[in-house]
Amino acid sequence: MEFQDILNQIVESINRHPNHCAFCIREVNTSYREFGLAISGIRMQLQEQKSTEKNVGVVLNDDFRTYAALVALWFEGKAYVPINPELPAERNNSIIKQAEIKVLLNSGTTMLGVLDSALELIEINTAESEAEVVNLTIVPIADEELAYILFTSGSTGVPKGVPISRTNVAKFMEGVSDMKMEFSQEDKFLQMFDLTFDLSVWSFLQPLCVGATQFPIPHGEIKYMYAYELIEEQEITVALMVPSILNFLRPYFEDLNFPKMRYSLFCGEALYGDVVKEWTSIVPNAKVFNVYGPTEATIFCSQYEIPRNQEIACSNGIVNIGIPLTHTDLIIVDEHHQPTKIGERGELCIGGLQVTSGYLNNEILNQSAFFDFKNQRYYHSGDICFVDEAGHLMYSGRLDSQIKIQGFRIELSEIEFQARAVADPYSVAVVAIADDNGLFEIHLFVNNPQVNVQEITTLLKQKLPVYMVPKQIHGIETFPLNVNGKIDRKLLKASLINKITIRKAKAEDLDFLVEAVINAEKSGTERLSYGTIFKLSELEVRNVLRAMIAENEGYCELSIDSFLIAEVNGEKAGTVASWVEGEDDVPSAIVKANLLFSFMPPDALSNLRDVASLLDEVHIPRIIGALQLESIYTVSSFRGMGIVKRLIEKHIEFAKENHPGIDTAQIILSDVNESALKAYKKSDFELTLHKKSKNPLLGEILPSMGNYCMIKQISL
Repeated sequence: MEFQDILNQIVESINRHPNHCAFCIREVNTSYREFGLAISGIRMQLQEQKSTEKNVGVVLNDDFRTYAALVALWFEGKAYVPINPELPAERNNSIIKQAEIKVLLNSGTTMLGVLDSALELIEINTAESEAEVVNLTIVPIADEELAYILFTSGSTGVPKGVPISRTNVAKFMEGVSDMKMEFSQEDKFLQMFDLTFDLSVWSFLQPLCVGATQFPIPHGEIKYMYAYELIEEQEITVALMVPSILNFLRPYFEDLNFPKMRYSLFCGEALYGDVVKEWTSIVPNAKVFNVYGPTEATIFCSQYEIPRNQEIACSNGIVNIGIPLTHTDLIIVDEHHQPTKIGERGELCIGGLQVTSGYLNNEILNQSAFFDFKNQRYYHSGDICFVDEAGHLMYSGRLDSQIKIQGFRIELSEIEFQARAVADPYSVAVVAIADDNGLFEIHLFVNNPQVNVQEITTLLKQKLPVYMVPKQIHGIETFPLNVNGKIDRKLLKASLINKITIRKAKAEDLDFLVEAVINAEKSGTERLSYGTIFKLSELEVRNVLRAMIAENEGYCELSIDSFLIAEVNGEKAGTVASWVEGEDDVPSAIVKANLLFSFMPPDALSNLRDVASLLDEVHIPRIIGALQLESIYTVSSFRGMGIVKRLIEKHIEFAKENHPGIDTAQIILSDVNESALKAYKKSDFELTLHKKSKNPLLGEILPSMGNYCMIKQISL
């Protein structure tokens, strides 16, 4: 297979199924004809620009035009470099510099304000309307040329570029074809990955090749919840996911059933046999695969089909990674690059036509990351593996997570395996940090704030040598996830090192509170502010917040207690406001506005003539005189450190000291915020559900899940 064969398949999908849905993003459908017109319009803009640059940046937005830009660049003989505006500006500028990008395609209305002014920005937000006909001619170009460049995290803090050629992609797609999965126009694909992550390439490319529909998860959404909703409501038939999704869904397994799923693939993390075995009963008609591969080997390069009627081959509970794809060669070597024996652990190295030619402009790194063996070039994966007697390729962990304590070599995955057994059903993660003397400490995180540390420690001592028992066990409300849904172990390590303090808000915190309260991160998407709802100017909103900081009861309808600010190493990381409601049983307008603000789509909200009057229709039963916690906010980069839980605990402690007559506290929030719900429930708040409104108009505008959650009656 050549890369042009892939492009020809996309052409055929557009020509044969023009009216079929290609993309469904936030419940908005885009047909293959619209997709083809967008590709054509973007090509026309590129041709008018007359740039000879081979590498073109694409700013990632939640729309089909972003995907059209990737394909348009391929048709024009160019390579794409994804630029995520939600990532730090310093990182994006480093990517742009390394890839020598001179042109950026952007379908959004906003842009990074820190980019080099020499960059040429091409706005493609109306590309399909500018194209009169679909132009799907393919510019001929050698398969040795690049298809895309992805940047992964580097040990020095500088992202490293992984250039993937058209040959790499073509041979990967041929290897997938040899897995004998059969796809058609009728399939519905889940696309859960950020386009900066290699697994996204197959997730969007495979459906385009067969004329199927794909359902991308938008930025800012809670990935596992959104994925679950798509799988259930849209009856997804093909899904490539990270195993962390199963860890979050596992508490609900007994209520799940996805008979329409035909192929379920997992990649990106260790897949545990017990969990995936339970999953197979939830997808009774699906073939389930564990696939493996680093970015350097083009998406994934090996596969293992999970058997349904026989034992799953595992090591330390981790499913084996199977056999190589058609154009891949896998070997396990010792520190001298010599093949290991059966049962002997070593480093997995990858050769074949899927392997990148080397890191972008980084010859020093290339010399250490690649080596030649028997006339073939291999990549050091950094993964520890061994082959068992049955020939299964077993995964045992990472070289960079292998440590020595008291002279003993320890693989953290082994500790994690034993911890999963004793902490069941809660998810766990093990990390190790080094002190100033280079001595390692092992820390276990359990996805349960009320974890019984003594019990877990006692059980682990029965299963592990003393030197492998974690020094500390931390119960947390939720694991931090990176943009691709994987557990962010770097952030877990950071939480052990960072100093977290909580203090009362001061006047100098006003700007931070304005961002937190007025433009609060409701699932990370841009929404209307309270100021918009009540037609307040920014100055008026600032005056309200300033009065709240000063505890000026006369300015507001609430009896303000305080704002508390959480800091990590002196940097503001989160905040929460508390107040005591009066004896009137009518909840504050701000509380009710928060519910509208959370649930209602911005366009629907802005089209209402009298939003304030609808607030009176929102019925919120509440505890009279309770301590009310609201405007709870955590900066995205600090999520997963338990900051929300610490803020709640500090407020309750504060309330005990300052409000001796109050014996209950409550939180009112929307049930779409699953991560917050989980945190509050684990803080012993009782969950109750109520209808939001008796007004049929409001009920039509709000999302289908017509309940909000009140978490209440925690004893102070």
